[in-house]
Amino acid sequence: MKGVWGLLAAGAATAAAACAIAAAASPAFVLTWGSFGSAEGRFRRPHTLAAGLDGTIYVVDTGNDRIQLFDALGKHRATLPILGAGLAVGPAGRFVLANPGLDQVRVLDRSGAELRSWGSSGTAPGQFRTPYDVALDGRGVVYVTDLGNHRVQYFRESGEFLGEWGRFGTAAGQFQYPQGIAVDVEGNVYVADSGNSRIQKFTREGAFVAEWGSFGASPGQFNMPNFIAVDRRGRLYVADQRNNRIQVFTGDGALVAVWGSPGAGPGEFGEPNDVAVDPSGHIYVADTNNHRIQKFAPLRGEDGR
Repeated sequence: MKGVWGLLAAGAATAAAACAIAAAASPAFVLTWGSFGSAEGRFRRPHTLAAGLDGTIYVVDTGNDRIQLFDALGKHRATLPILGAGLAVGPAGRFVLANPGLDQVRVLDRSGAELRSWGSSGTAPGQFRTPYDVALDGRGVVYVTDLGNHRVQYFRESGEFLGEWGRFGTAAGQFQYPQGIAVDVEGNVYVADSGNSRIQKFTREGAFVAEWGSFGASPGQFNMPNFIAVDRRGRLYVADQRNNRIQVFTGDGALVAVWGSPGAGPGEFGEPNDVAVDPSGHIYVADTNNHRIQKFAPLRGEDGR
């Protein structure tokens, strides 16, 4: 397909080489915390997470209708009684949260106090049908996956509408239920186009750049790619939910690492929903059906090897 990057089905030798690269680059397991329950530090299907610049880990604990904050070792710091889906953390712990239940985007301070919000139900610019994830770029622009409208919208942090792109479909720049979104340091925008089992890459204004991925279980393929993250080196981390693994790519779609399998042991997952990377490069995974967070060491080297 014209414009498609990433791993192509070019025979057993290519697949074996990709697996060898991925296995060599897989990060070491560090620790895990959490178990099923409603007490502090426990979870009921942790949905999403984000790493603050100070190393604080924010976890949307969906089944308990709250957000929990932890330090990098998993020590509980605070509980905020706030509903939401995807979130992005800005300076001083301020964070932006997608609230699909109210079709709104909210900006909150670290204590959970609302600073501003915008959005309502509908299809017009600035309206939403299930805002699912948010990302912040270096200019303070907020990007939102508008899942039910099959589009991306972007705003100033004040809520001022700036633009949108996408509609329902399978062509480049179209979406079927876009879920995760992330922005790299150069302003490139990545979208987990979940219904199309692919990642799409755009400029900050929404011009299509490239796509990669297809439905399947081979390295570089996806089965419900959900939330995503970008590290400071521009590597893209994808929670490949129903394949029970994390996959990592360069910004041009080349496979860097893949790890995980079904289970409840270290490095195993129960449909992981989200992945985050802290400023030191440590990787955190919302291991949703295991009701826990797993932490992994940074990938090795610029290319993960």
